[in-house]
Amino acid sequence: MAQETVPPEPASANQARTFLLVVIPGALVAWDMGFELGAFETFSYKRAFAVFVVSVAVVAATFIADDDTYATSYWSRAILSLPALFLIADFLVEDPSGDLALLFTLTLLAVFPYALWVVAHLIHIEFFALTTRNRAIACVMITVVGLLGLYVGARNYRFLFCSDFERIGDYQPSNCDPGS
Repeated sequence: MAQETVPPEPASANQARTFLLVVIPGALVAWDMGFELGAFETFSYKRAFAVFVVSVAVVAATFIADDDTYATSYWSRAILSLPALFLIADFLVEDPSGDLALLFTLTLLAVFPYALWVVAHLIHIEFFALTTRNRAIACVMITVVGLLGLYVGARNYRFLFCSDFERIGDYQPSNCDPGS
């Protein structure tokens, strides 16, 4: 009996799959962060700690995947360790003004895009096999989705009622529409 062979997948199909595997999760995170910032003018502590966890996990992964790339360089590890260092400093230092907490939040926001870039490098190396054009398009698409989330969040009264937030146990933004 002849064995049926499966033809190799065209390179364009692999590129499309890789593109979508990067853009979809990136866009989901960007939308969520944008919407939260737009609706509540802040990020929740859950979001801040999620960024912290990603940074710490990526630092740990760079020691496991010690492959002598920029992702595992000493500079990369130092940058990705900043959120952990500020969290430790906040634990050790009494800061009644809250300046350290603000610095921690700003550090998280600054480190997060780099952490995602390193994650893409360590987990989905095929992303870097995409053309420069497609990588740029993916980054632009994720940014645009994040900005759309920011727009919809800030103008949530056009899209949602206060009861929509209440139904899922979320706080109601100050500008939500009470509805009829």
